[in-house]
Amino acid sequence: MTKREKIILAAMAVAIIAGTPYLLLDRESKVVPAAVRPDFKPPHDFVNATAEALKKTALTEAQTHILEMASVEWKSDPFLGRKLAAVKPQAAGAGEILKAFAYTGFVIVGQSRLAVINGMEYEVGEVILGSELLVQAINPQNVTVKKIGGRESLNIPFTGEVLR
Repeated sequence: MTKREKIILAAMAVAIIAGTPYLLLDRESKVVPAAVRPDFKPPHDFVNATAEALKKTALTEAQTHILEMASVEWKSDPFLGRKLAAVKPQAAGAGEILKAFAYTGFVIVGQSRLAVINGMEYEVGEVILGSELLVQAINPQNVTVKKIGGRESLNIPFTGEVLR
């Protein structure tokens, strides 16, 4: 056995001997149980208080049903095995398209321009999420978009607040 191997084995023996008391003697948990802690308010107390407050308000039949179903355990996961996808808009006119999108932000970062449309940032050449519209140009006053494969361009006007 080489000198290096002897040093490694000695270090391992020291670590085992030093660690054994910590492993064997530290079996007790130092965490105070919830029932003992006076400052701990269990979540079910919050749920019960919220349920009582909701009973005092005037809820519709649908809202009452939703609240009742929220507390029932599901038999199976309703999303398991389903493919979730963005809803594709129906064929709509220019007016309906403009109403569906809110251009609320404009940012210039270096040489690139960003437009905030429906809370998402887009650059020129990107497709707007959930639609078939391609961003053609970004200006402080409006964003020019067109349908993919289409020829007609539409302008989405700026509807955000101007900050200076």
